[in-house]
Amino acid sequence: MLYSSLLSTFFFIVLCNGGQKLCNNPHECADQTFTSSTDEFLCFGSYSCDNSLIHTTDPINCNGYFACNGAQKLETNAWIWCRGYAGCAHSKDTIQADNFIYCTGDESCYNSNVRSGTNIKCRGNSACVFGVLFSDGIIECDGPQSCKNAQITGAVIGCHSMESCSDADITSYGPLTIFGYRGAYKASIGADIIYGRGYGALQCATIDSSDRLSMNVVSTGSYSGVNTDIICRSGSTCNLSCGSSGCYALNFYCLQGSTCTVNLSGCKQNNAGIGDIDNNINCPNWRVSKSNDDDVLFIGLMAEPKDTHAGFGC
Repeated sequence: MLYSSLLSTFFFIVLCNGGQKLCNNPHECADQTFTSSTDEFLCFGSYSCDNSLIHTTDPINCNGYFACNGAQKLETNAWIWCRGYAGCAHSKDTIQADNFIYCTGDESCYNSNVRSGTNIKCRGNSACVFGVLFSDGIIECDGPQSCKNAQITGAVIGCHSMESCSDADITSYGPLTIFGYRGAYKASIGADIIYGRGYGALQCATIDSSDRLSMNVVSTGSYSGVNTDIICRSGSTCNLSCGSSGCYALNFYCLQGSTCTVNLSGCKQNNAGIGDIDNNINCPNWRVSKSNDDDVLFIGLMAEPKDTHAGFGC
């Protein structure tokens, strides 16, 4: 009876002393559970490891079309490489590696929970869309819209392609760098250091100093800060560095109990709006609270629809 039950659920345990587990044909290793001490898994066929659970000390390769789609879990002490289209998409549990995880196929880690001890790279088109990404080291979103709508948490984060981190929820414990065109468009950002260097890099994003003693924002890309809201909360020191048109139509709100600076001496607190320029560099819309009512007003302004500036809206 027990034997029949095990067969009916396709529960397989593979214990090996070393070598490779090759799943080259469509569905060859699908719907199975593998535990292995030293096997490297090569899921090359279409849906070859679909809906499987794999735990190994060696690398896991999901190269085929939907190769490890809907995995119950992928876990290794080595690394995981998702090269195939949707190769590691729609994981039911974590995709976890002590070493790196590369999502280089289009939609390869779409809607998956990805955790790495060192490095996550989302390089395919829409590779990690709707994903939950966590790394003790670096997270790189290099493909177009590669980390759109993702939850991203890491020590160092880079958004280096078109809208690569748009609409994402980003928490970085070190530097966050946005080089891509509208790389963090409409993102929610918490980081100690934020570099907006791409064209429109931070447009319509919200940057919040919540629970941070200090926060530094550098907005130097062309129109990188249009309709960006930076909020500096009580107990935080926030420094904004502007270059070129990087702070054009950027809103810098400083609540009671915060300390704020702007790198341009010609940019004044509670200025009239977006028209001020210092040495050919646009000033932000810098608002400093003097009361609880001001705090409420500023937070309310952040929630209001944004105007279009320089052809850009939200």
